[in-house]
Amino acid sequence: RASWRHVRRLLHEQRRPIAVVLALQAVASAAGLVGPKVLEGVINNTTAKGGNARIEEAIVIFAGALVLQTVLTGASRGLGAVLGESILARLREQLVKRVLDLPLGVVERAGSGDLLTRASTDVDDLSYTVRTGLPQLLVASVTAVLAVAALLWTAPVLGLALVPSIPIVAAGTRWYLRRARGAYQGEMAAYARVNGDIQESVAAGRTIEAFRLGSKRITQTDRDIRSWIGWTASCAGTSIW
Repeated sequence: RASWRHVRRLLHEQRRPIAVVLALQAVASAAGLVGPKVLEGVINNTTAKGGNARIEEAIVIFAGALVLQTVLTGASRGLGAVLGESILARLREQLVKRVLDLPLGVVERAGSGDLLTRASTDVDDLSYTVRTGLPQLLVASVTAVLAVAALLWTAPVLGLALVPSIPIVAAGTRWYLRRARGAYQGEMAAYARVNGDIQESVAAGRTIEAFRLGSKRITQTDRDIRSWIGWTASCAGTSIW
């Protein structure tokens, strides 16, 4: 929740670029709905007149809508990626600043593994989420809303078929979130231990050699890696089941 509040503040600072991305995607999604409507008109006209409808005109409209959708979708994803990188740059700067502002004892108690994971793996995961996941989420959300609205507008009775799926999706989401959170937290904690082991072994390489602790460090690192792999498999199993 604290992370989400922080990200919300960053998103609020970028509300204008976000509005542009949403607007482009909304228009792109609307353009994607033109094709089925044109096809419907061709079929209805052909059936009603018993002959060929104005196929050439329909092809031009269909192709134009497809090109418009492609261009606008690409533009929205590109702007979304730029927006994501801007947010990530702010996050990296704030991470370094907050760590430097903390008392040295607090930083040392956190451990090198946690700090390295926050600055590397967590940033990479967040980078993927912002660059790829957020644009895809926006695209899917806008497309779903417009598709449902179009369905209810053109075929209200058929749109009612969506109603029974809503509680199923809601229940499935709650079931997943209850089980996934602990698995992902365990995975990240295990990865932090792996980062800590490797960093400490590299930093104290001469000391380890001097006291002949190499085999012990290798055994410990292997054990932590196996634990991390186990948590990763657990997360994958949670996602599947």
